[in-house]
Amino acid sequence: MVDYSMYGFEENPFAREIHNVKMIDREEEWARLKVIAEEYLRSPSCTFTVVFGDYGFGKSFFLYKMEEAFTRNHEFAALPAPVLALRLKITEAQFREPYISDLFKRIVRRIGRERLLKMAKKGSTGLHELEPGLATVLAELPTDNGDSAWNWLVGRKVLTSDMRKLGVSFKVDDYGEIHTVFSDFLRFIRISGYCGIVLLLDELEYMLSIASEKQVKTLLHEYQRIWDSFNEMSQEERSKFASVLLVFASSPDAWQKFLEFAEKARDERGGGGTETFLRRIARDAMITLSPLRSKKQVRDLLVDRMQFYRKGTTPTDPLWPFKDDYLDFVRRVSWGIPSKIINYSALTLRESALSHTRSISASTAEKVLRNYNILIELKQTAGE
Repeated sequence: MVDYSMYGFEENPFAREIHNVKMIDREEEWARLKVIAEEYLRSPSCTFTVVFGDYGFGKSFFLYKMEEAFTRNHEFAALPAPVLALRLKITEAQFREPYISDLFKRIVRRIGRERLLKMAKKGSTGLHELEPGLATVLAELPTDNGDSAWNWLVGRKVLTSDMRKLGVSFKVDDYGEIHTVFSDFLRFIRISGYCGIVLLLDELEYMLSIASEKQVKTLLHEYQRIWDSFNEMSQEERSKFASVLLVFASSPDAWQKFLEFAEKARDERGGGGTETFLRRIARDAMITLSPLRSKKQVRDLLVDRMQFYRKGTTPTDPLWPFKDDYLDFVRRVSWGIPSKIINYSALTLRESALSHTRSISASTAEKVLRNYNILIELKQTAGE
């Protein structure tokens, strides 16, 4: 076990993923997000946006901070009511069942039983506006049938006798019913006090690497159907539903592949199809994450992480044990990619602790990375 106590740490500050730190150098992207959110969530609409960034640029972290900010709500004061924001990993989808059913169940699980119960109590007077089925199940959540109601909503096995008590004759896996249930759930979100729902969809590129072509087309078809169903309604009718903002996190290459799948599906079916719907995402409704561009940004990234882990007395120099010249070095060899900066710092700190090196300079880090052949790999990648 490596001892980091000489630096004032109980563990390596860079060795694992954490979210309780600040975003560094994302002011421009965050301002763009606020514009998008206020434009598309203030009035009833269903729209999509994309957070672009290659691997390691912090897309997942950005989505986490989005969920956190919408939950706190004070950063979106221009919105007429709170927003329900939920992070979902696309790779967790169960394609052996209707995708829309799986999406619904994951949304419900992400909301959680306690919060859903509060929503059901708050919106109880408006449940009569919904179709029989979802309304009766939600009404049963606060009762003795609450366990059965929750199990039905998340797709667990429910006995026929318990379904009769709930007042439903179908399950959420029933493809003939789930689109009505999903639509009613958007109405329920609205009557429970939220103006919109933001679905933060992560790991698109990984999903494309493991899913079959048929599964990708199924996913595209269902998102198309959500989009069409919402936007084909009149303005008056849409006002009864929570607005929907779906945010994909994707590398540019993965998004292009996603579009190619959609174009292929369009060619097979004929007509405008899903490709048209994806192409309608406005350029100004997209967010592109960039690498860290300055020495100060790298310093802020390292210092913020280390402050979170420091125990006892804070050193005079918050950058310690790293020396100033390390900042330029790690920014150069990482190309400013946040995950690489963190990974290289984790490795360098570990090796320095093992050798009892009290301060870490550029030359110290260069030796460590060279010993692990990282610098050789970087030169090969750069074509040197």
